[in-house]
Amino acid sequence: MARSGETATTESIVEMIYRSDYGPPGSERWRDYIRQNRSDFTRLFYRPPTPTIFETRNTGFTLEIQPVITTNNFIDLRLAADEVSLQRIEVVIPHEDHYGNADLKMPVFESHRQNLGLTFLANRPQLFAIYSPRWDDGSADPVRRILLFLTASLLEVRSPS
Repeated sequence: MARSGETATTESIVEMIYRSDYGPPGSERWRDYIRQNRSDFTRLFYRPPTPTIFETRNTGFTLEIQPVITTNNFIDLRLAADEVSLQRIEVVIPHEDHYGNADLKMPVFESHRQNLGLTFLANRPQLFAIYSPRWDDGSADPVRRILLFLTASLLEVRSPS
């Protein structure tokens, strides 16, 4: 709910923190072995790239509205909707060391964003967006469509007496 001319926001999100940049791989001992061209160099001294930068991405749904009531029950509405979902975690660089799996992985997100203005009658549904859902592999489904409708109602506000 929002009063005419005011902005209202609602969120249902989960913050996902992930590594987005890595420093160079190796350790001092590893570099020494490379410089000396030692034949007994083993992967025991290898260290995978070190994460240096982390990013945060909100996954979930955010909706912001700003309605303005005009004459004859028309509503001018500015609407910004953002839906972000984690599709999968991809291996960017496969790596296994003596401790086990140390793959470099990055998340793949899918976003659906709408930022628009509508003028419509109160209590009547209005189509405002259409998009294609995705399959598990990330490709768009060519047959199915998701239709987003909006219906707004005018509520009478009375002061307590």
